[in-house]
Amino acid sequence: MAFYTFHQNNSGGVWSGPLYVIIEADSADEANMIAMDHDVYFDGVRHGNDCPCCGDRWYEVDDDDATEKPEIYGKDPDLSINYLGEKPTVKIVRKTVDK
Repeated sequence: MAFYTFHQNNSGGVWSGPLYVIIEADSADEANMIAMDHDVYFDGVRHGNDCPCCGDRWYEVDDDDATEKPEIYGKDPDLSINYLGEKPTVKIVRKTVDK
């Protein structure tokens, strides 16, 4: 299993929910599907949800985005700091394992 980090774009000059959603999944396709259950959506400009000038709020991940542990730009999410010196909001979704 791997972790996939979804980075929110500030579409329309407004943040909505966590800035990062990190999904544990077996593949990028699975991570994209799970993310949609956690307030991540794709093609927001095409559907009229996001600003066409700013672009889509969220983008799908691919297999090249996989990491071994939760990361934000290569750093532990607990140690991540934004450009204002603040800790960004992060949601981590771990995959449950059937026993």
